[in-house]
Amino acid sequence: WFKIYLNLIGALYIVKEQILRRPRSLPSYSSQSGKTILITGGGRGIGEQAVKKLVKLGARVIMGCRSPEVVKKKFDDTFKDHAVSGSWEVYHLDLMSLSSVRTFAQTIIALDCPIHVLINNA
Repeated sequence: WFKIYLNLIGALYIVKEQILRRPRSLPSYSSQSGKTILITGGGRGIGEQAVKKLVKLGARVIMGCRSPEVVKKKFDDTFKDHAVSGSWEVYHLDLMSLSSVRTFAQTIIALDCPIHVLINNA
């Protein structure tokens, strides 16, 4: 009986939290203008959605991807009809190749700008 009782309490708690209280919406994000954000794997999936949101918030987003030409075209097409305050740059990065990682790191260092946020997505 004790297990049934615990399961019943758990079910009631879930109903209370998910149906009666309704999940709260996320707060509005503050402007990221002037911030530089480096993200690996920003070309698809969660990384792509993060880049879209960050660029709309005004951040300078630097991406490391295996296919920079494809990703650049994708974001050019995505933002061509929208006025966005942020910017994005795409550089080649293949995490399976140490020489590619070193080249990417040297490229980022050569940009000579502070990195405010690092998102390790790949």
